[in-house]
Amino acid sequence: VYLAAKYPTCKVVAIEPAADNFELLVKNTGGLDVEPQQAALASSSGSSKVVDAGLGYWGYRTESAGGGSGGVPNVTVGDIYRRHEQGFFPFMVKIDIEGAEQEVFSANTEWVAETPVIIVELHDWMLPKQGSALPFLRTIADLDRDFLHLGENAISIANKLG
Repeated sequence: VYLAAKYPTCKVVAIEPAADNFELLVKNTGGLDVEPQQAALASSSGSSKVVDAGLGYWGYRTESAGGGSGGVPNVTVGDIYRRHEQGFFPFMVKIDIEGAEQEVFSANTEWVAETPVIIVELHDWMLPKQGSALPFLRTIADLDRDFLHLGENAISIANKLG
């Protein structure tokens, strides 16, 4: 909401898998240039199910739905970039997906090199000994990017693009 209101020429794509949170997202972004999608951010197509780990609406997690029915469709950052390649330049990706960053950064991460600013909340604190931050750190390790930490967010900033 903040970015869409502050920068009205930007395109915000907001992904939310949980039905109740998605309903709130749609309500909160009404009238703004925000494209809400009820989906799970992932590294590949398929579907995911929403899991309540007992932390309430702010702590829902996603898991692969496998071959089972139900769940929500997966969307990748690459999918979003391809859908909006005309008229838009990807500038920032903000990720807060309660531990699923391990899956998102496990494959198909070519979009990282194209993205000037990546802000990700890493969840090793919530999922000890599961290495949820490791795929993200491996993805950015060989790229010419600065790495900052602010509050609960890790910020990866490209030093140059092109």
